[in-house]
Amino acid sequence: MQKLVQKALRYLKAKGKSLNEVEFVVLDLELTGLDFKVHEIVSAAWVTMRSDRIQLKSARHIINSDVKQLEQSPVYHGIDEQTLNEGGL
Repeated sequence: MQKLVQKALRYLKAKGKSLNEVEFVVLDLELTGLDFKVHEIVSAAWVTMRSDRIQLKSARHIINSDVKQLEQSPVYHGIDEQTLNEGGL
């Protein structure tokens, strides 16, 4: 992770920018497993950051009610069949 941050900082410096001048979108995906070829996205959440501050008003969350099989993933992310049925897309 540290190498990724260093690479991003070098890129910004080359473009004449600082972290305070750019906006980031932080994305969190909850999945049914770790194999992207087989498993599905259960939910997505995101928030923007500006000038090293989290913009809480920009936070969004969606649940994919089309998930076919949750398997053991609710143990990790807490999204179960009932949650899918109540809050899906």
